Amino acid sequence: MPPATFSVTAEETSGDDEVLTSRMTSSLWSSADATRAAANRVAAAASRNPVSAVTTISIVVTITVAAIQLPLQSRRHRSVKDRGIVFREYSREWAGGVQWHSNASCADPVELVLDTGNAAVFNVAFTWDVSNSRWVGLGRFHQSTPNAPNCLVPWHFQAINDLAYSDDGRGESYRTLTVPKNVQCNNIGEPKWMRVGGKQLVYCYTNGACPSATFMNDVPSGKLRDTLLASFYRNYFFDFTTPEHTAGRAPAHPIWYEERPEPDQPTAKNFLFFEHGGQPYAITLVEPTHSIYALSLTTGFMYPAYSPNTSSSVLGLGFSSDIRTSLSAGPIKIDEHRFLVAGHVAKGGWADAYRLTFFYVFSAKPPFAIKCVTPVMSFGLSERARASKEYALEYNTHIELHGRHVYLSIGVDNCFTRLLKLPLGRILRHCSAPPLKPNRARLHLSKDRCGWEHW
Repeated sequence: MPPATFSVTAEETSGDDEVLTSRMTSSLWSSADATRAAANRVAAAASRNPVSAVTTISIVVTITVAAIQLPLQSRRHRSVKDRGIVFREYSREWAGGVQWHSNASCADPVELVLDTGNAAVFNVAFTWDVSNSRWVGLGRFHQSTPNAPNCLVPWHFQAINDLAYSDDGRGESYRTLTVPKNVQCNNIGEPKWMRVGGKQLVYCYTNGACPSATFMNDVPSGKLRDTLLASFYRNYFFDFTTPEHTAGRAPAHPIWYEERPEPDQPTAKNFLFFEHGGQPYAITLVEPTHSIYALSLTTGFMYPAYSPNTSSSVLGLGFSSDIRTSLSAGPIKIDEHRFLVAGHVAKGGWADAYRLTFFYVFSAKPPFAIKCVTPVMSFGLSERARASKEYALEYNTHIELHGRHVYLSIGVDNCFTRLLKLPLGRILRHCSAPPLKPNRARLHLSKDRCGWEHW
């Protein structure tokens, strides 16, 4: 089982000429938020008094089960370090995650398990490695000069076809995992874990031109190949290996089909995979129909298998007509009869992106019809949302079920990732038959992390 959590206390100090003392307890939403606030105040003090000899900031992490304290470094060290402020280095040998709020009246709070910290990575998907009892992360490096400084994290040049991989998600050491040569293109999309056919696979997609890729040679010439080449994103999957064992790895399988999920849209991506009766399937759309394709793991070919209406109403799921609904993570089987999926609503592009999570449940039996859907849920992580609720960006990259808790990998503001532990019941109690009622548009995680409030 995934490890237990622990609480957080933050403290800041500055030089002798001006002492700032601010203790921020576990009632704060996160240690990273505490550090950010502390760093801003110390930076302001340093600018007023440049002769201060020593300025330090530390986060003290108190493990609940033992009186052990470890220093924790700010994710924002790049910003304040440039102003002459020095952060204490630390060793991130964690026994568990971070509990955001230790409220005695809350029997089962929403908790923070992991944070990618200062690592120059974003949109990481965490999966639990049962054999080694640790979280394993797979994501993308910060590769653009505008993006990394905006996120206040370090960056260095990485080949565009390198994914970011860590076999111990508690740390900040991410290694390069290069995608197979036959799918290397001028850009790359979000990688996701894919478990079907008894295999651990990686699912991803190309983005941009592919002058040297050879994946199209695996697709029969004619209409099938033309459809693939005309797609803006080319989806693929490959066998997962650690970076040390990529030599001799088999080429990736391009995912190809004769019929697009949306006939007039060449932008299909973010497929979600599951099995039924030994047959792998891919969810390709959530609206206007819940489109399910059957997939061949041998060839990568898939074809439409089921397409039940999203609801009996022409209103679909019931979200606002000015936003798109897309797939994010899952499915996870929550019992013998149902799967749970994370989706997201979307507006805007990269710079003005709006992404927030909703969940839906579908039947575990064909035709895999949707049973219920939740309102849009915010976890209070996005810094963009503090300026405007219309620019919140929380993108779910992976979900897992351990016991009766759902573990959510949430990419925040295209900057960093947090792994949350959320009681399954807290999701299901807000799941109702579609379409949603207009007054159930959006929910925000309450300050005590024990429930949801209308936003």
